[in-house]
Amino acid sequence: MLAFGAIQLFTLADFGLGTGIVRTLTKIHPQELGHVDRRKFVTVAGSMFLALALLLTLACVIFFPLYLSHISMSNEVEKLVPLVVSVASFSLFLSVMGRFANSTLWAEDRPDIERKASLAGLLFRALCLLFGLWAGYDLAYVILVEAVSIVIPSVICTLAVIRRYGRPFFSRKAFSHHTSPLIRISSALFVGTFTSVAASQVPLYIVGGSLGLEATTAFGALIRVFQSAKLVVSWLTNPFTHTIASAENAAKVARNAAKKCFLLAFAAALLISIPLIVLPNQVLDAWMGKGFIFAGPSLALIAVAVLSNALILPSALMTTLKSNPWPTSILGIVVLVLTLAGVSIGADNGSIYWATLGLVAPLALTAPVYVLLAHRVLRFRIHGIAVLRVALMFGSAALLALITFVLSEFLAPAPTVLMYALLAAFTGALGLLLMRRFQSG
Repeated sequence: MLAFGAIQLFTLADFGLGTGIVRTLTKIHPQELGHVDRRKFVTVAGSMFLALALLLTLACVIFFPLYLSHISMSNEVEKLVPLVVSVASFSLFLSVMGRFANSTLWAEDRPDIERKASLAGLLFRALCLLFGLWAGYDLAYVILVEAVSIVIPSVICTLAVIRRYGRPFFSRKAFSHHTSPLIRISSALFVGTFTSVAASQVPLYIVGGSLGLEATTAFGALIRVFQSAKLVVSWLTNPFTHTIASAENAAKVARNAAKKCFLLAFAAALLISIPLIVLPNQVLDAWMGKGFIFAGPSLALIAVAVLSNALILPSALMTTLKSNPWPTSILGIVVLVLTLAGVSIGADNGSIYWATLGLVAPLALTAPVYVLLAHRVLRFRIHGIAVLRVALMFGSAALLALITFVLSEFLAPAPTVLMYALLAAFTGALGLLLMRRFQSG
């Protein structure tokens, strides 16, 4: 959990280069000679990501074993440390290069490739873990499965970029022309990106150093739920990246996209949050076993973080793409400082619940500020039809929560969670169908 959390932290941080690629590449038109310019820029950006990947991999090889040496663990787990470090380092390198490929595909208005690749990785992970459970494989097998499932999306997206741009197009003029501007814009974007990821990953290491391995495992599971929810929301918001970034008139072109982005993100967050609020103990029982039910109240708190993130992520996307990114970056620093302080205080009190509250509270408090920053950029208004849709969304969520609660009284934890997943999938599909029907009408 610690190793692959570190991979996610370093990969998503990317020093702002990913968003910098999107902002720059969308301004280089693909027609005629523009395609050559795009190939040159992609080569420059890929070279910068390659250097970053090598640097982060070296840091992982050096510092991660030092951190693990300060955590108490059994002899059986300690024997796996060399395997974890080597596999994590290799996965980190490919994941960072995959981040470059993802950013390039976002600028090409093809985020669907990343989503399909991510689904392929999740499907591979689920099937391999089920097979390992049936065959009785050990922890080393699980580590390898986790590593390969992380790498699969990166490989698929990288192949998609190679298919579009072919071999690298090295040009000394392109390096001198693009390197400095890309570093300049990325330096501002990096602060916001890094603080966002660090605020959800660094607390895991704080808890690990204070509450022991069992509490760290439980807290890591909570972080995994939150990160998975962020991934789902990002899948829904990333398709709007090209529309917002390439719009010359933000107030006219991006306003409708902003409303749809907010609506989809919050609807998905609602569907994810319902079982965390209604069935926290059942979810943990079905997922990790009865020994981790003690973290049920903390899992319910994570629902607040999921809903807050559904407001923060679209807002940050809009402000960083169409305005000065520094206000969002400064706000990210505030969130990070408050989060680290809150989690540290909670961990010092010996309570995973208070540590989780320290993670969640800064997100809930700053989410309205993020929305106000986005509103200053796009000036979107909420009309009557939007209010009706929001009311319908909350009504459907309340009904779904009631049905889930009733089911939990009659079914075991695992069947209850499975039934909710089916109901949530049906509700989400119906909501998308109705949204398209309204738009076509």
